[in-house]
Parts: sequence; structure tokens; C-alpha cells
Amino acid sequence: MAMSVSSEENENQEKVDAAAASNTRPTRRAKVSATANIANAATNRKRARDELSTTSSSLSRELSESTGTLDDSDFSTPTKRPRRKPTPETPTNNKNSAAKPARNHTVNQTRSVTKSAVKQTRTPSRPVTGKEDDSGSLYNIVLEGKASFKSVVDDWIDSYNADRDVAVLELVQFFFDCCGCKGRISMQAYADSEPSELIRAMTGEFKEDTVDYPLVMAGPQYKKFRSNMAELISLLIKQCQYNIIYDQFMMDSILNVLIGLTDSQVRAFRHTGTFGTLKLMTAIVESINTVETQLSQTKKQLQSERGKSVARRGNERLDLLQKKKKELEENESELKGMITYAFKGTFASRYRDIFAEIRCLCMIELGEWMLKCPELFLEDGYLKYIGWSLYDKDSQVRIRCLQSLRPLFTDGSLLPKLELFTSRFKERVIQMSLDRDPEVAMEAIRVACSVLENNEAALSDRDCETIYEHVFVLHRGVAQAAGEFLTKKLFKSHETSSRRRNVNGPYLRDLVTFLIESEIHEHAAYLVDALWELHPMVKDWECMTDLLLHAEGDDALDNEQETWLIEILACCARQAATGELPVGRGHRKLSTHKCAMLARRRSRGGPSSTTAPTFSPEMKMHSPRTANPSLVHSGRLHAARGVPTKTRSPALVTRPRHRRRRHQHSNHLRPDQAVA
Repeated sequence: MAMSVSSEENENQEKVDAAAASNTRPTRRAKVSATANIANAATNRKRARDELSTTSSSLSRELSESTGTLDDSDFSTPTKRPRRKPTPETPTNNKNSAAKPARNHTVNQTRSVTKSAVKQTRTPSRPVTGKEDDSGSLYNIVLEGKASFKSVVDDWIDSYNADRDVAVLELVQFFFDCCGCKGRISMQAYADSEPSELIRAMTGEFKEDTVDYPLVMAGPQYKKFRSNMAELISLLIKQCQYNIIYDQFMMDSILNVLIGLTDSQVRAFRHTGTFGTLKLMTAIVESINTVETQLSQTKKQLQSERGKSVARRGNERLDLLQKKKKELEENESELKGMITYAFKGTFASRYRDIFAEIRCLCMIELGEWMLKCPELFLEDGYLKYIGWSLYDKDSQVRIRCLQSLRPLFTDGSLLPKLELFTSRFKERVIQMSLDRDPEVAMEAIRVACSVLENNEAALSDRDCETIYEHVFVLHRGVAQAAGEFLTKKLFKSHETSSRRRNVNGPYLRDLVTFLIESEIHEHAAYLVDALWELHPMVKDWECMTDLLLHAEGDDALDNEQETWLIEILACCARQAATGELPVGRGHRKLSTHKCAMLARRRSRGGPSSTTAPTFSPEMKMHSPRTANPSLVHSGRLHAARGVPTKTRSPALVTRPRHRRRRHQHSNHLRPDQAVA
């Protein structure tokens, strides 16, 4: 129609132009004909406008109906939308009506775009929200924790062998239930939808503003939910590790759903998906160890069979062993492929998640993988994630990183693979002993103890000095951890005397020397308390009195050493008799206001050093003062023990007085710095 109108207008314009070109006035008949054609074109234009508005209103009505509220039938059994029959054209007597297809082409194009928009806005195969009997679901079984998970897994395997689609759907529904989502997935929806579409549909059934879901909910009902869920996943992989896990259907279906959950914007989905994926990877790592053990035994049997003579060699057994070896190698390769896929899809992005609990979970499981399968995970490509997380702003994440590192450094066979990591992040671990959180400082010192036991050369004298001073801090846990480090580093085994009461004599001499060099003389009680449960020398009264009364010659103590040995003896006797901790020593963290108040009270009262030390609990972890190195540099310590000065150990060597360091402020402080 638009084409016909425009053609009529063009013809009229051509007539007018021809008349103007010939400089002659048009005739009356020509004027009447042109006026009639213009009126006819206006009529056709109005009719086309009316048809277009009618078509647009009908299409908008269809769009509003398709995007409105759908009932359960739309979710459970999606059906194809019937094709809409075209509206018959209204006949017209106008000759120029044959030019209508140009305007109809625009209408059809608009209709196709609108249909595609409707198809995109409609979520295919949304979950069914109808009520069902869930008393026997996997989620309720895990939540109650009363049934045997082994029998539950065996029943699931039987269901998988009968119909694997139904069994996998049950497992997928279990993970959605663990997220706290109440939606139900129908078989038709699961068969017709991708994992991303299922997650998007289930997100609509989940209240995004809620913060409660089974993994974080408190109460007796959810107390063991996390451990039960992990146990079920572990048993599932363990029972399926010989056949089902390699069929390329079960693991692919589960991993696709779990990895999709880890990318969700909903924290409940992301946390639960990460937990399930990491526990699944832990179970796969255990399966890798099982396969490697079987492969090693098969190789030994194959080698033994080949070593036999031709007459005694069994060809059938040899072929069977070769076939078994090839199958185990393929299984190992497939399991490692699953690990790589899950690691890249989950861990590589979740270790820096905004939720600290997810980051902690990643560090815990990574440490487990490194212990269980060091050949695969104890590499720089995986260790770097722990090293980067040592700088995490959340203290719990830093604690989890240190707890993952500690057993690695304890095992001496793993140290060669940790050389690069140790050289790169050792300074950070020592620095974390100054952390504001006492728990982080304790774990950092324990990691340093593990390094000291198996790789003493990795720690420099400056690193050791930093940890030595922690025995005087107020937090008892940090002080005891530093006391353990001090015991392993300085109070090593000596040649014992023939008399039993002199067994701890060399240790006590070293203890007195350490106290003198530390220049915190009035606080021997804190040093004694730090070593009270770690070394028997602080309870050996007989050895102390023997050193004070009967030492002669080279074993005799000078006046200064005798003074501080008497101080140590008095502190040991006081703690053994009363059981009271030194003033301010405890596990709790004092606030700055309380520390200042206690400092003012002690400054007024002026207590003696024998009852309570004259210090304020408001103190820093380390003092800008440094220890006096004169005793060690002069060789008196080693001369007393019969060690030549040139070959003495640098264990007690401290930094010079003029070299001072600025330390981080800490709330577990040392009792030698008063509040200004």
C-alpha cells in the first residue's frame, strides 16, 4: 500500500513537472485527475495506518500474556507454541492495492523479532514448585544423619544402574536442596535444559535477601550437616571409583552443575557449590592414590613375569597384566583430567571470593590435596595460591594458610619441593609473628618451628631473634609457641654429667645467659611461664641450688649470673606453689583503654619486681631496644660450655644496638614498654 501511494504521488508530480517544463498551464481535466489521485492516496494511507495499529496491539497483547504468571504446567511439561495464522487481508476496490506487500514485510519482520523476544524472556523448563514427599530424599537423610551413608550410596548406585538419568537428577536435586532452595526439578526440565538454565530458574525460587542456608545455619539440626554432606560425597566417589566414575556421564553431569553453582551471584549457591566441588576433588584425589597404588603393584607383577624364563612364563597372564596396566593408566589420566577441570573452574576463581568462609575452605582443601597427593599438587603452580593468601585481609584465611603449611614443613621428604616457596615467602611467615591477631602469630611461630626442625639453615639469626622476643609477650599462647621455638633452637642436648642433678645445668646456664642478653631483667617470671610446660629445667630445684652452692672452677657463676639464677628460682617456686600466671599474662586480648588504665594504677602503687613487674600491659610486640651482644661476641657463653670462640654457633648472636627496626603494632605486647 505504501508503494502504491508513493507511485501515485510520483505520477502526479511528473505531470506537474512536465507542464511546468513546457511553460503551458495544465488543463481542467488534468487538474481534476490529479486531485482525485491525491485524495485516493490519502485514503489508502489512512487504511494502512489502521491495519498497522491493529496488528501491533494484538502482538503486544500476546507478549504481555506470554510474560505473565505461568502455572505449574508451563514448568513441568513445556509444549510448543502454536503458530499464529495470518489475518486475511480486507479486499479493496482500489487499483493500487496490489502494492501492499511492501508494508506487510515490515509488519512480518516486527512480528518475528517480537516472537524471538518472547522466546528469550520465557525460561525454558523452569523447576516445578509443587509440594512433593521429600521424607526419603538425600537432603533429609543427610540432615537427620541417622541412616547409614554406605547403604544410601549403594541404593543410589542400584538406581543409577537401572536409570542413570533419574539417579543423576536425584543427586542434582540434592545439591540444590543443600543450597536452601525449595524448588523442584522435573525430569522434562532436566532433560531439556542446560545447567546454567537450571541454576537461573532455581535462583528465581530462592530468596536472594536471605542469609541462612544449611551450611551456615546454627542449631542442633544443622550441627553435623557439613560433615555429613562431606562424608556422603566421599563415600559416593569411593564406591563408584571402579566403574561408574569413568562412564563420562555421571561426573560430567555433576561437575557441570557444581561449577555452575560456584559462579552464581547468590552466596548460598556459590558457597554450597564450592564446598561440594572441593569435597568431590578431595575424594577424587584419594581415588588417584588408590589407582597409583594398583598401578605400582601391576608394574611390579609385570616386571616379575617378564623376568621368568620362556618355559615358565605365562603368555595369558602377561597379556592380562599389560591390559590391566593400560587400563589403570587411562583411569589415572582421566581422574587427573577431572581434577584439572574442576580446579580451573572452581578453585582458580573462588580462592579470592568476597566471602571469607569460601576462601578459608579453598586453603583447607588445597593443604589436604598437597598432603595426600604431593606428586601432583606440591608444585609451584599450586603453592603460589597459599603464598598469595598469606597477605589476605581476613585473619581466619591467614590462619588456614599457615595450618596448611605446617604439616608440609614437618615432613622432611617434602622439603626439596618447598625450597622455592620457602625462599619466597619465609620473610612473610616471620613477619606474621607480629600479627595483631594472636592466633595468627601462634600459627606463624609454629610454622617456623617446623622449618627449624627439618631445615634449620633456612632461618637466619635475625629471623630467630624476632621469634625469641615473643617469650615476653602478654598472650600466653604466643609466649608458649615462642618458648617451644626457643627450646628447639637454644636448649639442645648437652653432654650430661655423671651426677643426675647436673643434667639440666647446661640448660640453666643458657637460660641465664639469654635472660641477661634480652635486657628485660625484671620480667623473669614471663620467661619462666613461657617455658613452664616445655622444659623440665624450670622445675629442677636441686640443679639450681647445686649451681648456686657447689659450682667451682669453670662451672662457677659470676655475681650477675647468680643474681638472675636466684630470680629464676624464685619465679619458678612462686609459680609451682601458687599456680598463678604473671600479671597480664593470659589468652585474652586487652583493649588500649584498659592497658592505659592499668598502667596508671601501677605507676601510682609502685609494686616491687618480686611481686609484680613495674610495666604497663600497653606494650608492643618488640622493643626498639636491641639485646646487648657483648656477652656473645666476647665468647663467654661458649667458653663456659667448652666451645672455642671461633667455632661457636651464631644461635644467640643478636643484632647490634645501632640497628633498629620499626615493628608493627600489636595487641599482644611485651611488658617493657610503658604507655606514654
